[in-house]
Amino acid sequence: MRTMMILTVLFATLLLLTGTTFARNCYCYKTLATNLDNPADSETIHPYPILCFNDDNTGDIFTSFGMGHMSLFFDSLLKQALGYEDGCVGYFKFHGSELDVLTGIGYCDGDRWMLWGHRIDRNDPNCFD
Repeated sequence: MRTMMILTVLFATLLLLTGTTFARNCYCYKTLATNLDNPADSETIHPYPILCFNDDNTGDIFTSFGMGHMSLFFDSLLKQALGYEDGCVGYFKFHGSELDVLTGIGYCDGDRWMLWGHRIDRNDPNCFD
C-alpha cells in the first residue's frame, strides 16, 4: 500500500513537472468523420468541436449538437477519453505532446464513425462558439 502511494505521488509530480496535467484547457479540433459502414460518406464536423479538459480527469465536448461530457483516463501516459452526448458515444485518443491530433470512433443514431482531427487555433471562426 505504501509503495502504491509513493508511486501515485511520483506520477503526479512527473505530470506537474512535464506540464501534461489537465487544467481547464479548451481546444478546437478540425475533425473528419467517416462512416464505417459506408466509407464514401465522410464529412468534416462543422462547426469544429471544442474539447475542454478539467483538473478532475473529466471534460466537456461542445458541438452544434449540444454539450457532452468526457471521462478521461491514462494508458502509459497516452491520453484517452470516453465521451457521450445526446445518445451518441465516442472513444477518443489524443496524440502528441500538445494533444494536437485526435483519433477515435463514434456511434450515433445507428451509425459508426471513424474520427480524425487536428487541433487548430481556438480563434478560428469555424470553431464552435
